[in-house]
Amino acid sequence: MSQGTWHGLIPPGASFFAHGTLRMGAGQTHSDDVTVEATPIMPEVDGHGVPTGKPSLDPHGVPVAVKDAAGRPVRLTDSDPFWAVTPVPLALTGLTGPIGALVLLAGILLLAGAGVWVVRRRRQGDRTAAGSPGV
Repeated sequence: MSQGTWHGLIPPGASFFAHGTLRMGAGQTHSDDVTVEATPIMPEVDGHGVPTGKPSLDPHGVPVAVKDAAGRPVRLTDSDPFWAVTPVPLALTGLTGPIGALVLLAGILLLAGAGVWVVRRRRQGDRTAAGSPGV
């Protein structure tokens, strides 16, 4: 099913995902809440009272809902927030992306450049020392 309300049984311990597609411009944000409502079903049990892993059905084949103390079906509800943010293009480059990744890349390049500089200075020092008399 691609969208809308889903009706059916979900086995104990199972989960499902809600997803959607957003088309947003640069620098926009969007928020939604995903709300799920469910009615728990009594498990079928064998002759020893051990759950079989199947739902308990009434004589008409309809799943038997868990009931509260007043005899009403129990309803469970859960809501989860969702946020989406699109990055803003960098002013000079027009690139989009997480700023942290770009800063990390710049730091790595800076360290690599510093390492090359140190190695070159040592090699120049070794050449100078090798050519000096009395060393």
